[in-house]
Amino acid sequence: TYTFTIAVPFDKELEIRKLSMPLGSGYLAAAGKADFKDELSLQLAANNVPIDLLAALTGKEVAITGSLNGVVNATGKTDNPDVQLSLDLEGPTYNGVKMDHVYAMVTMKDWQIRIRQFLVQRGTYKGTIYGQAPFSAIFPKYEVGEDRNVNLKVNLSEAGLGVLPLLNPAITAGEGPLDGIVEITGPLDNLQAKGTVSVTNGSL
Repeated sequence: TYTFTIAVPFDKELEIRKLSMPLGSGYLAAAGKADFKDELSLQLAANNVPIDLLAALTGKEVAITGSLNGVVNATGKTDNPDVQLSLDLEGPTYNGVKMDHVYAMVTMKDWQIRIRQFLVQRGTYKGTIYGQAPFSAIFPKYEVGEDRNVNLKVNLSEAGLGVLPLLNPAITAGEGPLDGIVEITGPLDNLQAKGTVSVTNGSL
């Protein structure tokens, strides 16, 4: 059952009074307003949504499963919104690699994405990413914003080789602890990675 009430005078404002879309065992919900020439105030929430069904809405084939909970708030100018995003993925699997938990807290202002925390956990191992990157780093078709520099820190001090298949499908399995920190900095067309990573009694 789909429930929605939307007012759309396209020359002025989109108003979502109520929208609820069941997906599998969960649902998506949205409410708010967006003035196409001025400001917006929108909220989107996901509760126990199967990630593969949500990925299917993009029209792309993504080898991912699991359940998604999260909230996205967008406010401010329509052509330069402020965004706050909180996501929690339970038991996700990507490229055949199962994780226990993925958690993200992200904001965006002036088209700069600020990763407050991005955590991937698998068993006793976990890796974190934080820092900032331009919107076009994730969506290259949209060249927006003036700052095109990346400044990310990847903390592998509690990570394991089991995460490598996430990065390269040619690696089918990995075992053993990782340790280190890698910093990724510079403009999008000239990124540099610096850091030290060590492996103890690992195997691929």
